[in-house]
Amino acid sequence: MTASRSGPGLDRDVGARLDGLIVKHVADVAAYCRWRCVSEEDAQDAVSEVFLIAWRRLGDVPDGDAGRVWLLATARRVISNERRARGRRHRLVERLRLFETHEPVQWPVDLVPGDVADALRRLEPADREILLLAEWEGLNSTEIGAVMGCLAVTARGRLHRARQRFGSVYLAGETAVGTALETAVGSAAGPAPSTSGTTGVTAPRTTGKSAGSGDTTETRLSPAMPSVTTSPRSGFGPQRGG
Repeated sequence: MTASRSGPGLDRDVGARLDGLIVKHVADVAAYCRWRCVSEEDAQDAVSEVFLIAWRRLGDVPDGDAGRVWLLATARRVISNERRARGRRHRLVERLRLFETHEPVQWPVDLVPGDVADALRRLEPADREILLLAEWEGLNSTEIGAVMGCLAVTARGRLHRARQRFGSVYLAGETAVGTALETAVGSAAGPAPSTSGTTGVTAPRTTGKSAGSGDTTETRLSPAMPSVTTSPRSGFGPQRGG
């Protein structure tokens, strides 16, 4: 039998009876839980669980001193169940240790190229999670939906939007890096000497053969610095044409 409830809160009579049980018996229940549990925190958790059960089964709680006995019996079962659960967790942990690999665990973002990792870190956690489920764990939309607790079509839409946002963040980072490099190189080089009839702007240095030879000419900001515009180095990167 369960306690009756009405509206958003407890029924007035049910609430008054529960309050009465707490006022009359909480000290005895807490004392019992303290000497049965291994820590004060565990004892407090047990007391909370006991009175939660009492509220759910208020019709089963007898009146008078018998109610105190009922609460103590409930506390004993709560503590015993917790001990059994703890024992199962301990045995499971010990079993898992038999299969441990001693290789260091690394976050996936630490294993992808730096520019990709930077873009991933700037994403919202939800976007980063679904991207890594797809690209790192290799899950399809149905499997992602099962992991995240949503429909496959919902997972597919979230993944599509996350990829779009990643592309925007990735390209914004490339643009910022390119601007910073150009500024740094320009400051280091200083103002170029001007001649009559010119504006004083020095053309970028080039490497490679001339266009007339049939080979591609690559423009670089300095002999020791790679081209600012680079293609993505991972499947995360937005693909560009030509």
